[in-house]
Amino acid sequence: MDGNLIDQLDELITSRKSNKPVIIAKYPVSTIPFYIELHNPKSHSEFQYNDLSNVFNKGVEFRTQIASRIKIKTPDPFLNTLGGTFSGAEDAVWQSPSYLHGAICFRELLLTGWRGAYLADLMGLEDRAKTHFNGYLNSQVIDVPVTFTPSSGHSPKPRTVCKNMGNPHV
Repeated sequence: MDGNLIDQLDELITSRKSNKPVIIAKYPVSTIPFYIELHNPKSHSEFQYNDLSNVFNKGVEFRTQIASRIKIKTPDPFLNTLGGTFSGAEDAVWQSPSYLHGAICFRELLLTGWRGAYLADLMGLEDRAKTHFNGYLNSQVIDVPVTFTPSSGHSPKPRTVCKNMGNPHV
């Protein structure tokens, strides 16, 4: 389907493949659950349809377990949802051995974040906090001389400098 037609539903439904593909499915409303699977064939093998309900239920169980780590009870039902929100946010940025810089990007490159580690304290997850901070301490650069080099301009008093960590070719 042609995603360029996203605002014209009638045309979108009858469209063909394009450079902006979308997936559309029609399924009658029913009381019987219907499961669909989307996966990357390069990183995951296909599920059998009969297994999808178990996969879904395991996901719900995992999410419920994470969301129930903190319970907040106030007269305000909107504030009461924050426990699950904090729990989900903490788990989203945890990728052992550290908290990540963000929950959306940087999954491959371990870009250690500093804000996420505070969640370990909030959540009472001392083991994750120790793992994160010990890893962070072990990754500190301590034996490389730092040199300061003017980054641009011909002024004898440059406004900016760049830090070249022991690499004269940078």
